[in-house]
Amino acid sequence: MRKAILILFLILALFSSCKERISIIVSSENSDAIEEFAAEELRSYLTNIYPAYEFSVGKESVGHKSIYLKVTDATEGVPNNEEGYLVKTDGDSAYILSNGNTGLVYGVYGILEKLGCGFFLSDEMLPAPKKNFDFSEWNITNEPLIEERFVFNWHNFISGCTGWDKKQWLEWIDRSQKMGYNTVMIHAYHNNPMHTYEFNEFTKEVGYINTSAKGRDWGNTPINDVRRLPGGEIFDAAEFGSKIAMVPDEQRSEVAQSTMAEIFSYALARGVKVNFAIDIDMPLAFLKNTMVQSIPEEEKFHLTKADIWIPLPDKPKGYDFYKAQLEGLLSSYPMLEDISFFRRGASFFRDASLKELPEKWQEEFNSGMKQNPKLGALDQKEVISSFITAKLVAGYQQILKDLGREDIVLGTGSWNHYFVVPTAAFLPEDIKLLPIDWNSRFDQSMMEDNNILQDFASPELREKVIPFIWAHHDDGMYVGRPFKPTENLYTKLKQGESKSFGVFHWMNRPLDIFFKSMSRQVWSETVNEPLDKTIKFAAEHFFGTETLANYFDEWIENAPMFGRATLMNFFHRSMDECVFDFNEAIIGCKKRIAILDGADTSTMTGKQEEYIEYFKTLEQFIIDFSITQAHLLNAETLLENGDIEGAQTELLQGDPNQCIRTFSKLSQIAKKERGEMAYTYRMASKYIPEYISFEQRSRLKPYYVNIDTVVYEDLAQGNRINLTYHIDPQGEFWETLGENEFNSPLEKLSEKPALNHELAPYSEIFEYGIKITSGDTIPIQPIMRAMGVKNKNEVWQGKYELMLLVASENEEEISFKMNINGNEKTFVCSGKAVVEATIEQKESGLMSVIIKPENGNIFVCGVILRPI
Repeated sequence: MRKAILILFLILALFSSCKERISIIVSSENSDAIEEFAAEELRSYLTNIYPAYEFSVGKESVGHKSIYLKVTDATEGVPNNEEGYLVKTDGDSAYILSNGNTGLVYGVYGILEKLGCGFFLSDEMLPAPKKNFDFSEWNITNEPLIEERFVFNWHNFISGCTGWDKKQWLEWIDRSQKMGYNTVMIHAYHNNPMHTYEFNEFTKEVGYINTSAKGRDWGNTPINDVRRLPGGEIFDAAEFGSKIAMVPDEQRSEVAQSTMAEIFSYALARGVKVNFAIDIDMPLAFLKNTMVQSIPEEEKFHLTKADIWIPLPDKPKGYDFYKAQLEGLLSSYPMLEDISFFRRGASFFRDASLKELPEKWQEEFNSGMKQNPKLGALDQKEVISSFITAKLVAGYQQILKDLGREDIVLGTGSWNHYFVVPTAAFLPEDIKLLPIDWNSRFDQSMMEDNNILQDFASPELREKVIPFIWAHHDDGMYVGRPFKPTENLYTKLKQGESKSFGVFHWMNRPLDIFFKSMSRQVWSETVNEPLDKTIKFAAEHFFGTETLANYFDEWIENAPMFGRATLMNFFHRSMDECVFDFNEAIIGCKKRIAILDGADTSTMTGKQEEYIEYFKTLEQFIIDFSITQAHLLNAETLLENGDIEGAQTELLQGDPNQCIRTFSKLSQIAKKERGEMAYTYRMASKYIPEYISFEQRSRLKPYYVNIDTVVYEDLAQGNRINLTYHIDPQGEFWETLGENEFNSPLEKLSEKPALNHELAPYSEIFEYGIKITSGDTIPIQPIMRAMGVKNKNEVWQGKYELMLLVASENEEEISFKMNINGNEKTFVCSGKAVVEATIEQKESGLMSVIIKPENGNIFVCGVILRPI
């Protein structure tokens, strides 16, 4: 037996030694880490593509064939661009040549893509293993035609980078570069622990990075256990979120900053720039009672309408305030070379009147208006707002000069393009302007407006503007397909004299075609590539054949975009979100599913077959949603007209749980995708309660109220609410009320004695209670109270059974009165108990329960209201 094993080992060793060796040589005399990285990337991918060959990285050739990576400016044909590259051959040698080290990286990915690799934002596809290695395809010349190519993920939704672990951050950087982008941008709101500082003995307060259990930025609604959601089997723990968000509170800042510093260093080590973005206006709103209050009034000015003080960067204490922000940022991230300052499109800066500004600033403003007469024709609120922004950004720039960091490039941005012209009029010349293409939601992209592009190309703005184009939209076009990519992107950027552009997103899938199209259009080999050509490229990689390009053609042209990320609601009624021709959408989905069903999968890789399943599941989700949303909207109209029976009929035909179950499957197909996992939770916490609220108002479902711990966050951005849900083991949604809703603190109740059979289903509800002292009111109203819904707080008229879950202290007997809509009843009980009463809501309207203790200490743990 031992002899047989030895013979087998010798055979394997002989086979291994027979592999043809191919050398990858970094031939620069003083090669750096980026060049070594490029060589190692090439070795790794070629090893997978050509398993019969042995590829090695070194300084000298050790095989019959060699691949040389070299930074040079002396070779004919090499683009005069540090990111451009030339790939050529000479006999048994191939060369990847560039004027810069990052050009070698792009050259590696360029030749790999020519050999059959497909690099996309969310995934990458490798070709089937090849038998014979040769240099027949090793001839490319390519260079970027646009200087900076940003990928920008805004740090606020758990379904975006907020929910990423370090692994996903690094993949995002990797794939952005592999697609041809060269800069990543990360934004942190003022409450984000990624950025802290100290000033006047105050430490900047931080909030939470959203998880499924805490954090309230932009309507994030905590729930107790994501595994209890429809589709919750995709989660392996009760709380979902990033590792840096789930550390003890006192470690929030330290862990967030150390992790992000590692991520930024990783990006720079492979030649990807990092641009850190912070808000210029919102911090002033949150700090007004601490840091800003400590600044003398003569060193700040007051905006009356917003009741906010703005420190002056040209005064000593104001200067120190802004300096502290930059010192804190650079202390955490000394590697930063680019910083951008954003303000809200509806910033409180717009509420300023000229007379509220310091006299010196008023003089500068008036002088600027005289020098730029065209500013008089613009919205004066925007002009004043832009002036304030410009003064603060200029202040930051001076501080950086004083800190010896003149190397840092600054930019300032906002929503839409309106701020660009007036801000530039007051800014130093070397500061970039970053308009966010928010109006793309209304088919009014700034990239399609010649007048806007002409403004960008004006002498005052030329080469300063970096337009950020949305791949999808957080305000109503978040799921489904992406936007159609801008056609002739390079030509339009040149028309606007923009040297840079960015793509703005949160989720990664299914946005791949958008990102791929936008990048390919600004490289010389694929300049202004038509969308249909990019689609063929994508179909070849995702499905293994160009023939399925007809699927992507239909999908990106006709599939709907819907859903929101910025509110507690899944859609905003006043903006007609989630309202489209549902029948037409269903017909389109079925047509596209039929295309995929008819595909020949016999030659597909396993991953390509999985992507067939992925897109079929995405289409099925759209079908499920279209069916349910149509019934929900019909029910809403019927309820408004007083037709409760008609509303009931409609609601019984919809199934929001099935929508979520279908969507949850997406996150597990082809690869685990954290963005889709996170949005499973977010959509469930928006759409299911919204649907339940109509079921409750239509007397189809009980009302459930739970008294429990609630994580509050005064620093939360956007739609700050205190909604919290408890999902019980049966999957019922309970709205959770915490101690802020009562006069008494929340108390954890004893777990003993064990609950009897009747009370066992409510064991989790009995965990906490509020001690009633003098008569507390418990509101009973539809869950969530969806925005824009008429009579959203009202309980429909009719008979109900009310169940009050109560507990006494130390198992003693207690008595109390319960008053409902003026009808009072007395109850006596002991221990943990459920007391019941039949009540009648004579008219549709508000309902509340008032508890008045008589003897003993009573704790209220929950309320159930069941329609009879």
